[in-house]
Amino acid sequence: MLHTDTVIPFAFESLPVRGALVQLEKSWQRMLANHEYERPLQEILGHSAAASALIAHGLKYKSMITMQLSGDGPLSHARHAVQQRSRTARHGTR
Repeated sequence: MLHTDTVIPFAFESLPVRGALVQLEKSWQRMLANHEYERPLQEILGHSAAASALIAHGLKYKSMITMQLSGDGPLSHARHAVQQRSRTARHGTR
């Protein structure tokens, strides 16, 4: 098991299927620290945090994404901010 925050993309070359494995160990522990969220709230927070990580992973340049949720249910407001590290593509010839 991974002990960090990671997004690992995958694809099946013989099928039109691709996806990503999202592991939010450190971030998830920080989100739950000092809070006693009910199980349904934990699920909403976990799903929205994973979605934010997936979107941020797909960004081409160093940037930040903020996802904000609001509603009239058990969770009235949630916000996730994810900062993506820059990725550079290397192209060259010799």
